[in-house]
Amino acid sequence: MTQFLPPNLLALFAPRDPIPFLTQLEKLPHEKHHNQPYCGIAPFIRHFEDPRDAPPPTRAETRDERLERKRREKIERRQTVVETELKLWDPHNDPNAQGDAFKTLFVARVNYDTTESKLRREFEVYGPIKRIYIVYNKRSGKPRGYAFIEYEHERDMHCEYHERPTPPHNSPHLKWESECWEGKSKEAEIKRINKELANIRSKFKGDKALDGYSKKKYVCKLLFIFLLGHDIDFGHMEAVNLLSSNNNTLRRHGLKSCSARKVPVLKPAHVQARLKFANDHLDDPEEEWEKVMWSDETKIEIFGLNSTRRVWRKKKDGYNPKNTIPTVKHGGGNIILWGCFSAKGTGRLHRIEGRMDGAMYREILANNLLPSVRALKMGHGWVFQHDNDPKHTARETKEWLSKKHLKVLEWPSQSPDLK
Repeated sequence: MTQFLPPNLLALFAPRDPIPFLTQLEKLPHEKHHNQPYCGIAPFIRHFEDPRDAPPPTRAETRDERLERKRREKIERRQTVVETELKLWDPHNDPNAQGDAFKTLFVARVNYDTTESKLRREFEVYGPIKRIYIVYNKRSGKPRGYAFIEYEHERDMHCEYHERPTPPHNSPHLKWESECWEGKSKEAEIKRINKELANIRSKFKGDKALDGYSKKKYVCKLLFIFLLGHDIDFGHMEAVNLLSSNNNTLRRHGLKSCSARKVPVLKPAHVQARLKFANDHLDDPEEEWEKVMWSDETKIEIFGLNSTRRVWRKKKDGYNPKNTIPTVKHGGGNIILWGCFSAKGTGRLHRIEGRMDGAMYREILANNLLPSVRALKMGHGWVFQHDNDPKHTARETKEWLSKKHLKVLEWPSQSPDLK
């Protein structure tokens, strides 16, 4: 087949020229003749350096020793800097040390995204705040996670410190579970669990009736013991009593299921603020309240109701039109309105388009509040009221109200709406 290939392809298969033979220039190392035989190093010892003249051996520093030395040097440098700064520090001439220490509250573990306005809104419910100082890193400018809050009165600082609610970290149930997890040995853990099971069984002896909360607590404890890998030795009657319902018992005592009333969440500080507001204005004459211009926002459902409504009906009249609430798909829509009124009449009503922010709220006040005051002939000395919505208490809004020389009624947090 190769004879049919063209010459250029046949040249690829042609053998190369043979390698030319060259004569050896000199003998190989193992072929050379040595005049002197091989020997040891003993004849050459006299040429070595005298050990007495050799320098002392040097020991190199290991990696661990180098790290320890650097750490020790860093600590010494830091101690020197601290001692120098302590000698130069004068607390009486520190420009950052301002205010009264007895009125200042130290707040730790603050979120890095928390601003001064958020802290003021959270802590101002206990009393007027004079100054808030958030500590920042001098190099990066980022917050350090703690702040100092100075109240105008020392009693407000003590009120916040003693009455602020704390998370329930010390509940007995959580304490018992943590003790089980932190058992020193397996025997101690089993002893603790057997003691707890005996305590649970003792609760069902006699004619004792446990409430729903106690039953749920004991069920959670049994599940926790089971998850730890232990067998649960629990009687049949105790289990029946543990899982039985309390509905019949509640009905026998005259209790029935009702819709819970919706009220604002009130902390002890909110209750004191509302009580203080009531005591401060308890003796105000009726003429003072006639000078107040009340305002609020409200949402009105165009079709249907979001709240639950109860009706009195018979068993078969469930779909009677007078016992039903008409609904439409995807809701019927709603509108948000802003309005104001006083003892002399109602002011303007403004429909809010889109989402209201601080700039829109100030525009509403400029276009509706001031014309309403002039239309109702409120005269001089009238007072403006609005709630503690963040848009109402924003710094720009307060500056706008101050620029217009408007007196604002101090309104307690978590107070009922006017709508």
